[in-house]
Amino acid sequence: MLLGHGGQPAADLQALRDMLLRVSRLTDDLPQVVELSLNRVIARPDGVIAVNARLHVTSHHLADRSCASFPRAT
Repeated sequence: MLLGHGGQPAADLQALRDMLLRVSRLTDDLPQVVELSLNRVIARPDGVIAVNARLHVTSHHLADRSCASFPRAT
């Protein structure tokens, strides 16, 4: 249905692409985000909206990939 169907207009594919790229970039910008759930994403001719978003984060130290080889403090 993204490309239109039965005379209905296509979804805004550029807006959908932008949303996916922003979500992808989120893991690089904020490594403490360990899980992201977008439930429901609605793509319409006039844009895209995530109806509900849920994030699971951890401490920055645990998420910092450059510190992965450091021993944890006890």
